[in-house]
Amino acid sequence: SNTSVCASFNCSFVTTTAPPGPTAGQYMLTGFVYGSNYVIFATKSTSQNSITSNDAARIAQHVAGTLLLTTNIQKVSADVTGNNAISSLDAAKIAQYVAGLPYSNPNRSGSWYFFLPPGPTFPVGGSPNSYSYDPTQGPLTDRGFVGILEGEVTGNWNNTGARPSGGGNEPPRQPQNTRLPPLLNQGGELSGPVKNITVDLPQLAVPSNGEVIVPVAVESVADKGIVSYEFDLRYDPSVIQPLGEPVDVAGTASRGLTVVTNANEPGLLRVVMYGAMPIEENGVLLYLRFTAVGVPGAVSPLTWVRVMFNEDDPQTTATDGQVELSARTPNRFSN
Repeated sequence: SNTSVCASFNCSFVTTTAPPGPTAGQYMLTGFVYGSNYVIFATKSTSQNSITSNDAARIAQHVAGTLLLTTNIQKVSADVTGNNAISSLDAAKIAQYVAGLPYSNPNRSGSWYFFLPPGPTFPVGGSPNSYSYDPTQGPLTDRGFVGILEGEVTGNWNNTGARPSGGGNEPPRQPQNTRLPPLLNQGGELSGPVKNITVDLPQLAVPSNGEVIVPVAVESVADKGIVSYEFDLRYDPSVIQPLGEPVDVAGTASRGLTVVTNANEPGLLRVVMYGAMPIEENGVLLYLRFTAVGVPGAVSPLTWVRVMFNEDDPQTTATDGQVELSARTPNRFSN
């Protein structure tokens, strides 16, 4: 939906495909002069939803050989550098896009490309992307296009959806603690719905003149095939500020993943994680690193804006935390 279809390279005739609904994506292009020459092509600059850290992880899995991309459309969408090859650089470029970082070209993440059915080959080579009529003879039907959103490797884009929001507390909400009764599978063993992943931030008291290490606890993440996650976290920049390298994964459940961070906006820390191998344990997900800049007694909330593992399956329950600055020298953690 909402794709422009043009005739000739200066779009002398143009229309927009139908919005979501029974005729989604259909179009009718009129105004032609029979016997004249035309080229018909499609363009789109909206609805870049569903590009996430999981797309970067799928490329990392492909490069590592643990889970290959199998279709040409997947491979073309993965090649965001446009060099007709898939490498870890493509994964890194997508992670930069997801984190909202400035990036150097080439990086086609978030750009739409259109090809004639059944879609492009990989490498793309001379895959056709427009219809040429020399001259136009009469009414033409079924002139469709295959649209590819660069960087959207997993194929969960849709016409109407926004970018997955994941869990989070903006506006604040309380995590659900509802217990469901256990079920028995055919083997007589306990089974049941997949548990939400839970991430918890501590209530932390630290000296007002030093480094602040914030452990992020995670449960129910092990052995669920989690190869990516991302989150936005709000804090009070008058109390604490991220260090130059605000994430430490040494010795944590995330130690096998690659991290990309964006702390350019004061008060907001964005973190994107991806890798080829899934997380295998619960415990400490990662450590966040800040420096204390406020006065004793100042408090900074730590508020999850959004947090999402893979592509929000399973879902996440997030608990906020806070950092309080004091004149005390020892660190004090509490849950």
